[in-house]
This record gives sequence, C-alpha cells and structure tokens, in this order.
Amino acid sequence: MASMTLGLRLITSLKFVLGTILLLVLPLGIACGDEPTPPAPVLVTDSDGKVVSFAEPPQRIVAYDSAMVEFLYAMGEGNRIAGAHTYATYPPEAESIPKVGDSFNMNFEKILEIEPDLIYTFYGSSVSELEGLGIKVLYRETPSDLAGIAEQIRMWGKIVGNVEGAEEVAKGFEVRVNSLLSKLASVGTGPRVFHDQSDFWTAGPDTLIGRIYTLLKAENIAADISQYAQLSPEVIVDRDPQIIVTTFPGRAEEIQGNSAFKDVSAIKEGRVYTIDASTISVAGLRTVDGIEAIARLIHPDLFGTG
Repeated sequence: MASMTLGLRLITSLKFVLGTILLLVLPLGIACGDEPTPPAPVLVTDSDGKVVSFAEPPQRIVAYDSAMVEFLYAMGEGNRIAGAHTYATYPPEAESIPKVGDSFNMNFEKILEIEPDLIYTFYGSSVSELEGLGIKVLYRETPSDLAGIAEQIRMWGKIVGNVEGAEEVAKGFEVRVNSLLSKLASVGTGPRVFHDQSDFWTAGPDTLIGRIYTLLKAENIAADISQYAQLSPEVIVDRDPQIIVTTFPGRAEEIQGNSAFKDVSAIKEGRVYTIDASTISVAGLRTVDGIEAIARLIHPDLFGTG
C-alpha cells in the first residue's frame, strides 16, 4: 500500500513538472509566431550582370543620372538624394542639391563628405573607383527605349519602398506614350529627317533618339549607322532631309546660313528647328515632352504647331 501511494505521488509530481514546462514554453512559441517576418531584400541586377541587394531603402543617395533625380522627385522621394552630378537641374528643387562633379570628373572627396549609403551611375567605367570608396554602387545604363524608362521608374519604386508611387508615375508616362501612338496609327511614312546633335553628329536607329523618330514614323536619313556618327555635308545633301531638327542653341541659324545646303529641301522650305536638348538627351519623364515637340514639327496636321 505504501509503495502504491509513493507511485501516485511520483506520477503527480511528474505531471506537475511537465505542466510547468509547457506553461513556460508555450508563451515563447506564441511570441515567436507573432514576430513580423522581415521583408525580403530587393534584388536589382546591374548592367554588368551583378546582383545588388537592398535590405532596406537607401536614405542618402548620390545620383550621377538626371533621369533618376526626376523619377524620385516625381514619386515624392526627392529627399533621399543627398548629392547629384553637375547637370541635374530638373525639377527646380534639384538646383539646390549638392553637386559632386559629373561622370567624367567625379569629386570623390565631396562624395565621402556627403556620407551616402548608395551611389547610382549610368557610366560603367567609374564603377570600380566608386566601389573603392566603400559605398554601395548601382550601375544601370541609360535606357535605349521608352519601355526601359518605365521599367526604371518601377525599379526605383522597389528600391526606395514606394511601389505605389512609382507605379502611378510609370502609368502616367505610359498613358502619354500610348496617346501619341494612337494618333500616329493612321500615319504611313513620314518625312525625311536629319537630327543634328551639333557639328553634324547624329543618332542611329538603335539609340533612344533614333527610336523616337521611328515611333514618329519619320525617315531618319542616318538609318544606316549604329549609335552615333558624324555625317559629312555631302551625305546630308545627297539624302536631302525635308526636316532638320537640332538641339544646340544657334545651330539652326548656322545650318541655314551654310551655302552647301542651299538646295536641301529643309532649307528651301524653312523647316529647320531647334528643340530643348534636355527633353530627349535625358531618358526621363520629360522625354515625352520632347517627343510631342518633335511630333508637332513632323506632323503639324495631327499635333498642331503650338
């Protein structure tokens, strides 16, 4: 009888110990389950094929790219830009951003003073030097088409943690592009065009500028070149552009006054025009402004002349 009583006491004690352990462990399990799962890092593949990871949005960015500055301000994230290259002047708020040189003359001392957590550049040859500063670097080449611009807007939305804001900006950009395309749907072949970057340098069809003329259904007289090349006056005269578009101030008057072009259709018809270079040299939101400006020159019947 005594042994049975002792056994019951041992079983009771064992139950008490096990119950106490469960009471201690169970809250820990609940607490662990309640902890929020940290978000997965944002992974971006750069133009060298390297994956750059962002565990959290960068707070202080040095931007060697004007388009990226436009994107971040448009989505309400301009406060993250702590430094920019010399030519980042749009939107107006960008004028006050500390400048750190340009892609060919970077001010490394100034970059270190700014203490950024990210440097963004479109210029590949500078990447190794920038990485030598011990700062995260993201290198992405300038988009060569309009879809690439929209993709980069969305990319920045993911990087800075504002996907919704970026989507709104990207959709607005795409709506304007699609509106242009719908107006051009009935157009066949447009006029022959020479795009002068200055000193007869021009853009081939595999550049953003070249693709703009393709979109506008113009006949680029430099369709046989790749990237950028300088055409001789003789070639320009032989290909007889009906419209000449230049982005360099005073260049239109210079071309019109060149006696070598007196028989070129664009000169005889007074169709030599100057547009704002920043709208098409920067692959940003204002690219649509540049396309619309050229559209009014090439297709005044569709887009007006205002």
